[in-house]
Amino acid sequence: MYHGDIRLGDTIDIKFTTVNTSGAPTTVAGGLTVVAYPANSITEITAGITPIVDLDARTGLHNVRVVATGANGYLTATNYALVVSVGTVGGTSIVGYQVGSFSIEARSALMSTTAANKTLDVTATGEAGIDWANIGTPGSTQSLSATTVATVTTTTTATNVTTVNGLAANTITAAAIAVGAIAADAFVAGAIDNAAFNVTETLTANPATGGIVAASFGAGAIDNAAFNVTETLTANPAAGGITAASFGAGAIDAAALNADAANEILGAVGGTADSGSTTTIVDTERTEADTDYWVGSLVTFTSGTLNGQTRLVTAFNAATDTITFAPATTVAVGTHTYRLLPHGRVDLHLWLGVLANALISGRVDASVGAMAADTITASAMAVGAIAADAFAAGAIDNAAFNVTETLTANPATGGIVAASFGAGAIDNAAFNVTETLTANPATGGIVAASFGAGAIDAAAIATDAIGATELAAGAANKIADSTLRRTYANARASADGDAVNFRSLLGAVGKLINKWSISGSTLTVFQEDDVTSTAPGGTQTVTGTAGADPITTLDTV
Repeated sequence: MYHGDIRLGDTIDIKFTTVNTSGAPTTVAGGLTVVAYPANSITEITAGITPIVDLDARTGLHNVRVVATGANGYLTATNYALVVSVGTVGGTSIVGYQVGSFSIEARSALMSTTAANKTLDVTATGEAGIDWANIGTPGSTQSLSATTVATVTTTTTATNVTTVNGLAANTITAAAIAVGAIAADAFVAGAIDNAAFNVTETLTANPATGGIVAASFGAGAIDNAAFNVTETLTANPAAGGITAASFGAGAIDAAALNADAANEILGAVGGTADSGSTTTIVDTERTEADTDYWVGSLVTFTSGTLNGQTRLVTAFNAATDTITFAPATTVAVGTHTYRLLPHGRVDLHLWLGVLANALISGRVDASVGAMAADTITASAMAVGAIAADAFAAGAIDNAAFNVTETLTANPATGGIVAASFGAGAIDNAAFNVTETLTANPATGGIVAASFGAGAIDAAAIATDAIGATELAAGAANKIADSTLRRTYANARASADGDAVNFRSLLGAVGKLINKWSISGSTLTVFQEDDVTSTAPGGTQTVTGTAGADPITTLDTV
């Protein structure tokens, strides 16, 4: 039996009766389990289903409660069948018996999905009730062309209203009237008559000449808003009618001046480029016939990405209408507007009375007559700035040195003593290391501290440079001790010396200290791992004496 369409999240109770073969109500033995099958699926839902056997102690009357929530696995727009999965009546299994069915939001088109236990509102005669907040698209325009709205009690904003039958008192206030809302055609002929004005004078149909006098206007009655600036004056003001006093402070600002007016004030010439580059303007409207007519003038761009950039004109080609300027602009000139401003230039020839020197690599050639004190400091001197040829002959004399002794042309033997040098006066930088020492250092002049770590490498020692006399006893003992204590493994793994070979001193040492063994007539000497017999390990042939006690193995442990 179908028990209706419910909402997702509702709880539904379904009752059914079980009977025996005689038709008498009979209880369910062994427990009762009911599952729900959605639509034609074979997936059982057990969550949220609670059966009650023999409801209210009525034998054979049972109740199944279903909590149809999404958390229990139920879905909208779905039909469900409730079927017994465990149960026996009168010794007969009732598994597979359908006890009822229901659907969730699958059949009722009038069911509200926003309010529980609500359906579509209808009037007493069956018409649907309209809730404007819940129509399909409340924010869109709703056509009410065939509807008469009798009374509007309160409205915040009303737009595109075609006809209004009546307005409450004081509905239209000054704030409700937009600027420009009342146009000339809003008035009927003669709508504004004498009664419309609150003035002490009475206006006739046409005020008499002089009928409107200064006293007719209240203070500030005619302000900027009183003029319709979209209208053009057709009459010319009388000569002198506009005087300086006609303009308020700041009345003419930058926005009031067009480009032609600004150029006129500056004595400049404007134009619009046809094309160009980062250093040129091509304008076919240029009419100047003289080559370099604009050289020395300033060009200022007044539009686009170049607006405000000013450059110096360096050339003008009257034949091609090309203006060349420097330095380059940030982007190439296109159809930008520009302004040429002539300016006075300094003629160095007239100023100096002689022709100025030519530029050297773009710099002015100048002579320095004097320098302020301390102009040349230590930081101003570059490394190597003073070369040998910077000194005139005899430039460094006795007075140049701050020493207690006076140097003659050639200092006397022993004239320069240790005390002549300040601490650290002679450092590494004082030596010219490209020169070779010709004198032999004094005995003991080179000590251990003279050498940096690794200063003496193999390449630094000449053949036969170290003989018996050069090698101290202690050094010789150190070499011998290192040799005797060196392990067989380290010597074998070293890359120094000849290739490892059994017939070598290392091979002989291995025979003495490493494991060796005899098998038949072969003696095998192993490396330090007692397993590997390759070089410097190896083999020897053994010849034995009959009847002697054989030695089969010697192993160093």
